[in-house]
Amino acid sequence: MTRSLLLIWALFAAGISLYAQNSCNGVWGQYLVNQTFGQGNGTDPWYAPLATYAPGASTSTTFVGVAGPPGGVLVDNFSGLVQVPTVSGQGWVTTTDHTGNPNGLMFLINAPSTAATVFFEYTMNDLCPNTTLKLSVWILNVNPPSLTSNPIYQYPNMTLRAVDVVSNAVLGSSESGDVAADEAWHQYSVVFNNGASTSIKLQLVNNSVGSGYGNDLAIDDITVQPCVPESHILPKLNSTVCQNTIINFDANVINSPYNPAEYQWQYSADNGLTWLNQGPASAATSYTFNTAGLTPGTYMVRFMTGPQGLTGNYNCVAVSDTSVIEVAEFPHTTVNASVCLGNTYNFYGRYLGLAGTYDTLIKSGPADLCGTLYTLNLAVKPRPDVAIAGPEKQDLCAGDTLSLAVGRPDAGATYQWMLERTAITGETGSVYKTATGGSYRVAGLLDGCADTSLRVLVSERALPEAAILYDPVSRCTYDTLEFSAVPQVGGSYYNWAPEKAFRMLGGAEGLSVHGSFKEEQMVYLTVYSPYGCHATDSVKALVHACCQALVPTAFSPNNDGLNDYFRPALKPGQELVTLKVFDRYGKLVYDNGNIQKGWNGCYKNGAAANAGTYMYIMSYTCDDKKVYELKGDLTLLR
Repeated sequence: MTRSLLLIWALFAAGISLYAQNSCNGVWGQYLVNQTFGQGNGTDPWYAPLATYAPGASTSTTFVGVAGPPGGVLVDNFSGLVQVPTVSGQGWVTTTDHTGNPNGLMFLINAPSTAATVFFEYTMNDLCPNTTLKLSVWILNVNPPSLTSNPIYQYPNMTLRAVDVVSNAVLGSSESGDVAADEAWHQYSVVFNNGASTSIKLQLVNNSVGSGYGNDLAIDDITVQPCVPESHILPKLNSTVCQNTIINFDANVINSPYNPAEYQWQYSADNGLTWLNQGPASAATSYTFNTAGLTPGTYMVRFMTGPQGLTGNYNCVAVSDTSVIEVAEFPHTTVNASVCLGNTYNFYGRYLGLAGTYDTLIKSGPADLCGTLYTLNLAVKPRPDVAIAGPEKQDLCAGDTLSLAVGRPDAGATYQWMLERTAITGETGSVYKTATGGSYRVAGLLDGCADTSLRVLVSERALPEAAILYDPVSRCTYDTLEFSAVPQVGGSYYNWAPEKAFRMLGGAEGLSVHGSFKEEQMVYLTVYSPYGCHATDSVKALVHACCQALVPTAFSPNNDGLNDYFRPALKPGQELVTLKVFDRYGKLVYDNGNIQKGWNGCYKNGAAANAGTYMYIMSYTCDDKKVYELKGDLTLLR
């Protein structure tokens, strides 16, 4: 915006009639300045500040604000921003702005009548050196044509001038001459070369001196363009293509002054409002435009060329013409499908077995420009788990049942058990109990996907014989009883119970065992075959609570450590209560003294008893807690 205003001033100062002594051997390029003074709101007559609507512009005249000129009349050496000249209070024309924007603004000036007055100025920076530039401005004589009949009438007349900022040397100028009073806009230009200067002042200088009657104008649409080589994009297209199309372009630059030159390719997706660089600038004159991944719409393709390293400066480049590419959207069809795990889906000749999204383009014939884009959303459904738990070979004992079960049944799955590939009626659960050997499988169905298990071979096995060999004679409690099993085939295992009865006499396992029992109770034998099949048998261990205590018939108390005491040999469960010994005369010689050891062969006074025959009387108890009495003779040996 600032650059445009400066250009406007420069155009006026330089003069508006001729292109001066410079000429362009190429074409006039892009606008480096394009000052339109913006837009109003359709309500307010005056707009300010100037820096908002024309940044960087300055004027030596008195610029009025939003309140307008004092007294409502724009007098000599006053200026302002308006939508139509009639708001000046001077009876000027009703011509609207040249740009054509709704409520567009123009810079309205009641020019001074002094000669050589620079009444508008703009400084333009960051120019490329040694560039031929054209400064143009549109000027409107705001006086009605009827005023020109007055002998003192003065036409607006000015010079457009370009000045070196450093040296103030005039680089180019052009005279406008008298601007016609015809209520129309007229364009004036000056062509100049900036030489080594990168900063230029553009000035508008008043040439109308005299009565001050007339000499009123408005300016609009100030532009500055560089002279650039003619640049064409090849091929120059205005066509429609399909998505996923590749177009190769080349740059054709005529009379290029850039040596070495570089090229920056660009495209626009918003009708030229913004341009996107396609990679860094380089010496490559070709570019591939690939529509893959682009949304359908209109795209403009162009290139900029300039001196090496300067294509990033818009003031230093030539901009080519454009190719317009309409990217058409493929007709699009979406297919949602699923397959069972392990199967494939035929997607127009592609056999797909993995879940995902797939695309393919199908043309119906030569006349089908783009074809139809088919998108497949493929889901892979799991098969039901049909693995039967356990080994592939299992044993079934005669008379038993065996449970065959799916290891990890799926919720919602249905099953069918089969024997020798024949469905078993009614067996549709995840568990099947069989009492028969054979080859079993299970088939499962889950959400339309089926699978069949591997075979499980069930073999029927005979039960072993369990028979106890036992002498059914009643024994005393805690006597040792022997039990034997009828021998079976090799590898059989024998287990006896109750385990406690056999624990201390060799254990409860084996073909033959020994046990001790406190009372009568059942003895059980379980025989296991090598296949895990088992059979049982039982007998009653016959014992009685109390047997007669064993009493020695003689003893020899000679202190040799052998048979020195007389005492009954009690069995487990028996307990001595009393023991008395009498001589042959009936005299009591021992009465429970030191009952743990028994009688030592002496009288109570300690005298040794004579060898001979004696009589004993004893009482004892058994596990039944009854007291039993026993009498007998014994011989004392000396």
